[in-house]
Amino acid sequence: MTADRSPPKAVVFDLGGVVVRIARSWAEACARLNIHDRTDRAALDREAHAAIVHDHQIAAIDDTTYYERIARVRGGHTPAEVERVHMSWIFGEYEGVHSLVDQLNEVPSLVTACLSNTNNAHWRAMLALDPQSEPLAAPPSPALGAIGVRLASHELRAAKPGESIYRAAERVLALDGADIVFFDDLQANVEAARVLGWRAARIDHSADTAAQIRAHLGRW
Repeated sequence: MTADRSPPKAVVFDLGGVVVRIARSWAEACARLNIHDRTDRAALDREAHAAIVHDHQIAAIDDTTYYERIARVRGGHTPAEVERVHMSWIFGEYEGVHSLVDQLNEVPSLVTACLSNTNNAHWRAMLALDPQSEPLAAPPSPALGAIGVRLASHELRAAKPGESIYRAAERVLALDGADIVFFDDLQANVEAARVLGWRAARIDHSADTAAQIRAHLGRW
């Protein structure tokens, strides 16, 4: 911990790429299901695809509408297949993250939180709010269940790296940015947090995320 800063009052985690492992591409998620990726790449409008994902993450559209629109923009896939691919996107926690969250929760002066760009279907699956019949459906996340304050884009109606979602987190936590330590696997989200005074670090999703978090916390 640096001498010129007080100890953090909140440790905030992104979920995908930090707490839980996720597919990094549509093709990877299809492969997990042995579904042929029939995307019409020549006709794929990537900006439209990104806009649909964003709208889903801020609850501007519901799950069913998301599946239908993604099926149309990608071409070749039915909404039912899109749903299966979507629910196979998350495939388990990183080792050691749950125990790390438990240890942080034992510090009386510290609160744990998550700040995630997510959606209703993934959120309910990770919190085990719905029975899961699909073998490759998103598994529950015990670490998420242990996190003290759970902040999700679809509930806040805002997404990273937009300023409003960070400000919403500050209001919920009743903390200034300087009191918050934040971990995310996307550099844009890290930089946006730093602009607001958060102590933020990028986590390499391909390596031991718990070890990286511990190393950063040791410096703060």
